[in-house]
Amino acid sequence: MYLTHRREDSYLQPDKFQPERFINCKYSHYEFLPFGGGSRQCLGQVFALFEMKLILATILFNHQLKLEEKVPVAPARRGFLMGPQGGVKMSLVVDNAR
Repeated sequence: MYLTHRREDSYLQPDKFQPERFINCKYSHYEFLPFGGGSRQCLGQVFALFEMKLILATILFNHQLKLEEKVPVAPARRGFLMGPQGGVKMSLVVDNAR
């Protein structure tokens, strides 16, 4: 999965964090593998996507997020997964006018 998501023929600047690249693009089952593939696909895939959308929508509807450190983030292995090394520090901007 790591190598698939870094193919320059599928992704422009594959090592750069650009979540907006997924907005208007339809990738095939062989270009985007967030939950694995084939018979070893994650059992919780559908529920995980539902949870993610619900939680993000709730946070973004009620608050603004502020990036605390504007530094490049390196990927790190976490078992068989990948994630940002050291995390991404963000804070909630609370609007007391609501």
